[in-house]
Order: sequence, then structure tokens, then C-alpha cells
Amino acid sequence: MMAPARGPYRTAPKSVGNREIDCSVVFPRRTVPRSENSATAASAATAQGLPRRYPASQSSPPARTAPPTIEVAMPKPQTNASPSSAWVAMVARCWSTKDLSTLLARTSKAYTDTSPPARERIGRLYREVDSVASLAPAAILEIVEVNVSNDRNGVEGEIVDDLLRASQQALSNQVSALPVDRLRATVRRLSAVAMRGHRGAGFSRKPIHDALHALARQDAANAVEALLEVRSSLAWSRISDAKAMVAEIVSAISESLARLAHAGSIPSLSDSNGATADPTRLKWLVPRLSTAFPPEPAVKLCQQHVDRLLSTPVSASVA
Repeated sequence: MMAPARGPYRTAPKSVGNREIDCSVVFPRRTVPRSENSATAASAATAQGLPRRYPASQSSPPARTAPPTIEVAMPKPQTNASPSSAWVAMVARCWSTKDLSTLLARTSKAYTDTSPPARERIGRLYREVDSVASLAPAAILEIVEVNVSNDRNGVEGEIVDDLLRASQQALSNQVSALPVDRLRATVRRLSAVAMRGHRGAGFSRKPIHDALHALARQDAANAVEALLEVRSSLAWSRISDAKAMVAEIVSAISESLARLAHAGSIPSLSDSNGATADPTRLKWLVPRLSTAFPPEPAVKLCQQHVDRLLSTPVSASVA
């Protein structure tokens, strides 16, 4: 008798036979292994691979070659400040000396003109400010003569004033050690500088005073001649407080003559401090002082010292 149907399909098949299938005795069919060559041939005959972009004979796609490049010589970018720029050199000096406070003060100013030419001018001014203290008096005067007529205002004008103050101090520190001939030349150049605007007049007063004072200590006759030259020049009206300066210089000349008279020096010889006097020249120079500066009492003392020197015997010895 046929067993009832089980599972999801409960309707019995129309014809199932009279024997039940014993699955335990059914063995799957084994495929007889083929040779390697026959298996490869059968696979090539029946199996169709997926379509390829490249021919089947190639195992991998050909390597892509980069398109040819054209070398074009591009111009180098132009910068406003070249390595030889005075502004860049100023920054480099501050970095090399680790003077960052000076660098900050100089780069944070309210510049009204920031063009490349303006930066170069300011860089050159700062270069001279940094180097003027180590220069010789002649080089200092060259810097002054170039910049004293600078009429720029604002920040650049302030830098010019800083340069002139630094130059004035550096010149005053060195002028006392100059010989007589260079002192005379320095006074002449300073007198010319005094005529070049308000900056020139303000700059020249102290160096002229120091140079004349140094001359008075070294050579009274040359000091009187230099003072008379300044008095007769147009620079005299430009020097502030000129009367006070004359009083100091004439007093210094009088003191130098007094030392020489006390030492009993004769013409062309000097005292123990190195001061010299030529009474013959002073005999006609001192009266000119009286004419140029009539109310100056020290001029009378100079005349007395000159008279004393003229009365000194020629054979007197130097102390």
C-alpha cells in the first residue's frame, strides 16, 4: 500500500511505482577523470569566457606611457627686495646680532611710502646710522654732507635726524684727537654745512665748538684764525647761541696763552702739554678779536698774555 504523502506537497504523485526508494543504497555517479590535455580541450570548446578589453593572448594590459612633456623655461619670479637690497641687509644685521628690539622698532614705524625706492633709501640711512660711530671724521662729514639737505618729513625725516645726531656725537668724540691741520679743515667744512638748511645749522654748532676748543688747547694762533674765519663767514648767523660759544672759545685760548706765558715758551716751541703759540702772529690776530667781539672781556686777557709772550727772551727755555 502506498505511504501517505508528507511535507509541503501533500498531493501524491499520479504514478510512483510500487517500490519505495531506499536512499541508503543509492550511490552518486562518479565522473571518470580525464587526462589533462583532454580536459583543457573540452574546456576551450565549451566554455566561453567573459569578453575582454584586450586580446586573450595578452596576460596583462600594456603599460601606459606618459605623454611627452615640453620643457618651457619659465622666468624667475621678480622680488621687490634683492639680496643686495639695503633694506634686507638692515634686517640681516639685526638678526645676526640678535638685536630684535631694534628690528621691531624699525619695521613697525608708520611709513607713508613703502615703494621699493623708499625702502632702499631707508635701508641706506639705517646702514649709515649703524656704522657712523666706527668711521673716521672725514667719512662722517661725507655722510653729513650727503644727508643734511634731505628735506623729507615724516618717518624718513626722523631717521635723517637720528643719523645726524649719531654723526654729531661720533664726530665730537673724535675731533679732539685730530692734529691742527685737520682741525682747521674740519672747521671749514662744518662752516659750509651750517649754511645748508636748518638741519645743517643745528648739526654744526657742537662740532665747531669742540674743534675750536681742541685748537685752543693745541695752537692758540690757529684757534684765533679759525674763530675769525667762522665769524666772517655766512655760517655765523646760522649758529645758535654763537655768543656763548665765542666766550668759551676765547676763554680757552686765554687759558692756553696763560700756560704758555707761565712756561716762558718762545715761538714755534710748545709747553709740557703740547700747546704752541706764535706771538708774532698773535700780535696782529688778537686785536682783530677785539674788533670782532668787542664786549668780550676774555679778549683783553688774551692781549695781556700775548704781550707777556712777546716780552719773553728768545733764549728762554721750555718747561
